[in-house]
Amino acid sequence: MSKKRSPVSFEEKKQKVVALTKKMEKSIEGYFRSPEDLKEYLLFMAKFYRYSPSNIALIQNQFEGSRAVGSFSFWKEKGFSVNKGEKGIQILVPNRTTTKFKDKAGTWKPVAKASEEEKKQIESKKVEVKPGRLYFSVGYVFDVSQTNAKAEDLPRIFPNRWLEGSVGDYKSLYKGMEAVAEKNGVKIIEPKRELGAAKGVSYTLTKEVALNPRNSELQNVKTLLHELTHAKLHTVETHMNYTAPEKEFQAEMTAYTVASYFGIDTNEYSLGYLANWTQGKELKDKSKLLKEVHETSVEFIETIESTLDKEIKNTRGKEVDSMAKVHLITIEVLRKDVQDIYGGKIHMMDAFTKEITDIPIRKEEESNQEGLSVSLTEKNGSVKDIHLNKILQPDLYETVHNSVFDGKGNSFVVHQKDAQVDLNDLVKIAIYDKWIQREVDFVDKAEDPKELTFSEKEIELYKEMKQEGYAPIESLEQKLQPLPHTAKHVTASMEKELSGKYEDFKRAQSHETVNDIDSIIHRVQVEERYFATKHVAIDNELITQESVNQLESKVQEKLNKEGVTVTKQTESKVADREKQFEPFSNFAQFQNVAKKKKQEVELER
Repeated sequence: MSKKRSPVSFEEKKQKVVALTKKMEKSIEGYFRSPEDLKEYLLFMAKFYRYSPSNIALIQNQFEGSRAVGSFSFWKEKGFSVNKGEKGIQILVPNRTTTKFKDKAGTWKPVAKASEEEKKQIESKKVEVKPGRLYFSVGYVFDVSQTNAKAEDLPRIFPNRWLEGSVGDYKSLYKGMEAVAEKNGVKIIEPKRELGAAKGVSYTLTKEVALNPRNSELQNVKTLLHELTHAKLHTVETHMNYTAPEKEFQAEMTAYTVASYFGIDTNEYSLGYLANWTQGKELKDKSKLLKEVHETSVEFIETIESTLDKEIKNTRGKEVDSMAKVHLITIEVLRKDVQDIYGGKIHMMDAFTKEITDIPIRKEEESNQEGLSVSLTEKNGSVKDIHLNKILQPDLYETVHNSVFDGKGNSFVVHQKDAQVDLNDLVKIAIYDKWIQREVDFVDKAEDPKELTFSEKEIELYKEMKQEGYAPIESLEQKLQPLPHTAKHVTASMEKELSGKYEDFKRAQSHETVNDIDSIIHRVQVEERYFATKHVAIDNELITQESVNQLESKVQEKLNKEGVTVTKQTESKVADREKQFEPFSNFAQFQNVAKKKKQEVELER
């Protein structure tokens, strides 16, 4: 039921409802209890103790509809057990005090303790005998529905035999029925008292319905539809207009029709129920009763379908959202002709910053069980070599290991279930190492690390990682300090930085093609860097929007002179981004494209 249902018009629904009710009507007419079914039922009931009229009344008063009851030991002897938490049904158990006789000494003695001679005297009535006094104690019995007996253990025509089974998308379907209740001003509540063998109840005066807590999912669906029909059609104002058979006919026919529409089979159960209530009974105006059944069924179906559609959309939205929060991690194995000391790499697009990071996989000269390793930067900044079989689960490690030493080249997606370590931690380590390397490269070029730029997401992630114990990185520490203001709210260095990033972004746009995943990745990366820097600068009053517009115009003029152009399709994306800056808003689609592309191209080298 989680799959999207094909659209069905209102008229088509009405036709389907009418067809289902006609089918059931025909079945009721031909319904009869076979001699074999009756014999099975009678043999089953013969196993149970026949209680007195007083006890039968007591049982029905406490557990209405009960037909098959037995003591705790009775059910145990039959191979069943009473379900935990079930409350026993109280009955009166007859008892007698000990029968006594008067011996030669005139003492009253229990008959059980009489000697052989005294027993003969008792039998010949030569001594006085006083019969025991009758008294009653409280005993407990349990209905078959209170045990672990299954429906299949009961006769096919057993009254109140229950439906067993689960229902696909039960929670969503139940929400649909809750919507039906709300639309009709009905409350679904807990039973006000023990329902006994009844599967549900409709409280007419208060317009409330309740379900038996012993019900299965399948029974709940059928019964709730039944009780909601009672609540809708047989109200305080109208219920006196119907006989009991007419009310039960409408409620069960509607429940059967709606359940059948959604692919839930209650045919055998509903047929027996309807036949029991209607065969031999007069239904005054059957066409009117059926008209109300049809209208109610269509209304219930429409309401439930609307709820199911909303549930499907919500579920899909959550799935897309969760995909955007998942790291895309693959292991790329190099072909033998391009392998050196490295046999491949762990390739990551992380869900934090949406940037790509690689961890090279080193291989030993000879194939052995620990022939693959990686170098990881620890939280204190030191580098440690770790064997790949400590990171991957055995099955995936063996596959990767064989692929590296076979040298055929391959690509493997890594999910959390394939790893022995938390992939979040692995991704953070790789990002942390990249930040350190960027700072080292800047220093090697005799440039000031303070000039390094980082996106907002990188800075937020760094704050989080610092709290987790990662050692400080100078260039990122500078970004955590309050940004300096200038009298004119603009600095030459900021203009230079923004101009450079904007130019990189526009050039990447001009080189982007729909079928080239690498060009898309590059464009997205530089685009995000530019917009992140621009919004941070404007928010902190380091530059004005007017100044940004001017520098963008200058860069555009420069590119136009060089003949660098951007397609209309790409420009529309930029316009949308100006309205609301949402990096990687289509990340879920991007993941699918990236996965497909990885199967089509060789590993970048």
